Amino acid sequence: MKKQWVQNLLQEDRVREIFEDWTILMLRQGLKPEGKARFDDFVNSIQKGEQIALSSYIDMFIGFDFKSGIRGLENLVSLKGKPILLVANHPNNGPLAGDWKNIVISYYIQQELKQELRDLHGYDPTTIRDLFRMKGQKSTNSIPVRDPDPQRSALLLRQAIKNRDSMRLYPEGDGDISLRRGLTNAGRLIAICARNGMAIVTASARFQKDIFFVAFDRLDNEDIERSAQDGNDKYDKWQNITDYTMGVIAKHLPANHRGYYSYITT
Repeated sequence: MKKQWVQNLLQEDRVREIFEDWTILMLRQGLKPEGKARFDDFVNSIQKGEQIALSSYIDMFIGFDFKSGIRGLENLVSLKGKPILLVANHPNNGPLAGDWKNIVISYYIQQELKQELRDLHGYDPTTIRDLFRMKGQKSTNSIPVRDPDPQRSALLLRQAIKNRDSMRLYPEGDGDISLRRGLTNAGRLIAICARNGMAIVTASARFQKDIFFVAFDRLDNEDIERSAQDGNDKYDKWQNITDYTMGVIAKHLPANHRGYYSYITT
């Protein structure tokens, strides 16, 4: 009932404009003065509906350290010219309410592989922040995976795999500082991409004291297959793949950020 009330309210153009302006102001305030002009460029392009590359907006984080905390770039060297599925955790702290990771990860993938990632995203029309985020998703040619029309999502995913597009997936669905258990269907998609010859790359991200930490790793597709073997049915197998992948992400995070995957000790 509450969701429907919010949806009805947000149908009014003036209400949408007010909430969108408020969202943009809040996101802008979390940046350093040196990066705000580039953020303004970012917002203007999205509001105009222009197609943009997230990797080109790293300068909005001038004043933060987006270099010293980056690890594992050597794991990407052999992947030039190959499509990847990048699987990452979903921290919700830091600049842009946690969405800094989209730009920082995209920047390093572009630097190393000369590729732009297409995001696989869900959305909640009752969440005020998604008013602006949905415009950004259109501008970055992202793919809905929690869509009211699942057939549309499946078609777009099949086409992306056929086109050898590189994509980014957040198995947790919703963000948190510590890891949540990844969703079952994430394992299904990871398996499909691996079987279609895509390299599976993980990115373990966190933010602390103005430093962006990202550790890149690469999964062996045979290990992905083996992780599913103990499942009793397809859903168990998919969940096992999700948990295996999230476990790799967890091992690159401090113990107090591993959340559900705190049993990972390496």
